[in-house]
Amino acid sequence: MSETVCLLSQFYYPIRGGIARYAYDLSLGLAEAGADVHVVTLRPKGRASCEEIGGVNVHRVGGGQDPYFVLAMPLMAKKARRLCEEERVDIIHGQIPHVPDACLPKSGLRARLVETIHVPLDVEAASLRLERFGDLIFWEKFVLASFPLSRIVERRLVRRADGLISLSEATRRDAARSYGMDEGEIRLIHGGIFVENFTSAEGQEVRERLKLGEDPMILYVGRHCARKRLGMLIRAVLALKKRHRDVRLVIVGRETGYTRRLRRLVSELNLGDSVFFTGYVPDRELPKYYSACDVFALTSRHEALGLTVLEAMASGKPVIAPNVGGLPEVVLHGKTGLLFSAFRGLVEGISAVITDEKLARRMGAAGRERVARMFTCRKMARETLQYYKEVLSA
Repeated sequence: MSETVCLLSQFYYPIRGGIARYAYDLSLGLAEAGADVHVVTLRPKGRASCEEIGGVNVHRVGGGQDPYFVLAMPLMAKKARRLCEEERVDIIHGQIPHVPDACLPKSGLRARLVETIHVPLDVEAASLRLERFGDLIFWEKFVLASFPLSRIVERRLVRRADGLISLSEATRRDAARSYGMDEGEIRLIHGGIFVENFTSAEGQEVRERLKLGEDPMILYVGRHCARKRLGMLIRAVLALKKRHRDVRLVIVGRETGYTRRLRRLVSELNLGDSVFFTGYVPDRELPKYYSACDVFALTSRHEALGLTVLEAMASGKPVIAPNVGGLPEVVLHGKTGLLFSAFRGLVEGISAVITDEKLARRMGAAGRERVARMFTCRKMARETLQYYKEVLSA
């Protein structure tokens, strides 16, 4: 008999981002594995209140995105409660630090509650406090402003949960320390991607559109916000141009208020011909950008796992990433990419792979093999379903 699962996630397809992407990929993987999957999420403008996506029943409530999701939390919880009654849901699966399931009643629920810990709130807040407050985007300021209350809600939800999942060893250690519990109480299930989406794309179209020619292309995909430290990556381009005059950086991601600061920095450093902002790129087009690049670079202050790193590795590209969070569990230093701890390491790492084609190919091939073996959506879904069974039988 297959499990009936209700995934709660404020953000879901077509919104792109760490938690939204995890919920989307997991829901598809669970449905493919035979589970009856429902997703309760916010309703962005232009989306139907109910729709089916890849065998997943998606229920959208409220409206809007940051910061209005807080107002929709009770609506999401109400919808989940109704689904529990109508569909005989076995598992409600929420996402920390987003916690609409905190609005669910403490008693009367037939379903068991499982939470995926993406990042403990105190870890999230600590990384934000390292940035200038004026550099933070609205959502990040909201996290800091609401931290005292959100922290209380988070702790209560963790204590109430029947099962806890982390996507990396680093997050499991952080969570155990943050919540005062044993690491063994949290199940490690590495995040994953659909590898086949990134193995056959052709990047020449992107290179021609951006007029890159044969110039070395560095790629970044993700949010424009202070804790991603994109200023460091832009300054690395300036340092690299002293050695490799024709190096280019392509920054993919929806623009935010912080993007204006990045554009000013590009102008101040006279890098207008070397740094490109593409804005939002649809998921179906992203594999072309990975295929087009010579190296993928990440400069985040903290990453629980790094889904874009997995996508780059699945595309057969070497990765240069900071030695923080769960990234060392994904990027094997010297084998699938290079890890750095300071600005010089970032510059040296990029320089090494764009000047040594054999090294880049070897790292890219090793990265693709590693992702296909350890970080797939199907593996994540199988392990999650097995954990559901254990929670239900406990």
